[in-house]
Amino acid sequence: MISATRTINISKLKEMAQKLPPNHPFRLSMQYEDTELTPEEYAAKVRGWMRTLRSNGGVS
Repeated sequence: MISATRTINISKLKEMAQKLPPNHPFRLSMQYEDTELTPEEYAAKVRGWMRTLRSNGGVS
């Protein structure tokens, strides 16, 4: 049996990150993320991303 691997597209999140200041940690980290993540990868990373956004003043 062939199992289809689900992915989560984070292209909109990456676009939002480009609106942050050039040296913002979240913007810098998004440059290195793949656009498609497995649900497991996404779940492992999203908490850290939110922490980075909150600790650096969030999105303006």
